Amino acid sequence: MEFAAVLFDMDGVVVDTMPLHRTVWRRFAAARGIHRTEEELRPLDGRRATDIIALLFDEQDPVRAAELAEAREALYREMLMGASLRAIPGAEAYLARLRARGVPRILATSATLENVDQVLGPLGLRAAFDGVVTAADVARGKPAPDVYHRAAALAGVPPNRCLVVEDAVPGIEAARAAGSLCLGLATSLAPEALLAAGARWVAPDLQALAAGQAPWERDPGACPQSQEDNP
Repeated sequence: MEFAAVLFDMDGVVVDTMPLHRTVWRRFAAARGIHRTEEELRPLDGRRATDIIALLFDEQDPVRAAELAEAREALYREMLMGASLRAIPGAEAYLARLRARGVPRILATSATLENVDQVLGPLGLRAAFDGVVTAADVARGKPAPDVYHRAAALAGVPPNRCLVVEDAVPGIEAARAAGSLCLGLATSLAPEALLAAGARWVAPDLQALAAGQAPWERDPGACPQSQEDNP
């Protein structure tokens, strides 16, 4: 195992919740007179709710943005209760494989801690992580590197010794800004978009990694030990 820790985004990486997120955003915005298609919402994937509010509603007042974000989160949790969640294929097995090898696993998400518990708890995946960093734990959301700097510190290793697993452009940009190499999962975007954002490798899901077939094994130049000045 070349990487000293693996840092995971949650939505679209561990759990298939991105379609639900976009549905919630469409309904929430439409109720306030703003109509967006799913394709128009995709560039907002991976950001924390207050940042999306600022972009979607052009809301510059942080107090009002926080109020709208909480209202949006309430709608999400309401719709989540009636949703049928599933883990991304290979997620459970890959997390178990890392755990068996003693590799720290840190969740680094733009979600709230309440959403983490509500999403991962029923799937039995909450305990699969050694630590969790949420939007409330950092000053800046993705694409700033704060969440991955903090996650690496929680793992006790430098960011350039970590693999980040992401599915969204802001998350990939955050990983690169932190100095980490990134595996992009094509669960929400086309592989070309993930590579263009800066992902070093792309996979459809986590099944290959769960089976021990890591893409960096065919990419010796990416060995983290030789990436001290990376990205």
